[in-house]
Amino acid sequence: KKEVTDVRNWLINECGLPAGDVVGNRMPYLLGDPSLREYLSDAGYLYDSSMPEFYNSKSSPSGSRKILPYNMKYGIAQLQSCGWFGSNLNKCSKSERPDLVQIPMYMYQKGPSKPSVKGLMDPAGAYKVLKREFERNYRSSNRLPVAIYTHSTSTGYLDKANNRAEIKKFLNWAMKRKNVWVVTYKQWLDYLENPVPASKMADFMANYRCGK
Repeated sequence: KKEVTDVRNWLINECGLPAGDVVGNRMPYLLGDPSLREYLSDAGYLYDSSMPEFYNSKSSPSGSRKILPYNMKYGIAQLQSCGWFGSNLNKCSKSERPDLVQIPMYMYQKGPSKPSVKGLMDPAGAYKVLKREFERNYRSSNRLPVAIYTHSTSTGYLDKANNRAEIKKFLNWAMKRKNVWVVTYKQWLDYLENPVPASKMADFMANYRCGK
């Protein structure tokens, strides 16, 4: 709890982010539990994204039928994913009802087999990995965004020029596809609450210009 609170205060006080914009969380090492999720809810967070999600699972039957973000006040839909690490900390309860949106952490997968921990963050060969995820989602019915998961400092992933170049290459490629936008999690949740057709997306995205 102290770490969650201290990081939030650091983002607000040291980085100058408006308090109302610090509304999401990812647990260190993805180790969440019922008490921490309840704490996030009580502290006014909007969403958490600490539960790994792989397709060919109970909550995501296939690559084109992945679970969408959901409010855990109606129950946790990812009970299979909660114990993915087999840790006593990363557990869920069927009786949990935190008023908190869970944005599943969609793992990078070559196919329907259960992915390894290497499918979580800091992808090696990021361009190929992200392009594969994009093409699968782009062809599916729900067209989920492709998340770019990296550690900021602990692994030195973004310190390597090649990794940054691979991500930039992917973004340049993706933005040339029709009806593609780069969004934050908060923008995605705003869209899910009030979806608009592609023809109105320019107006929708205009609400998120820098400085607003």
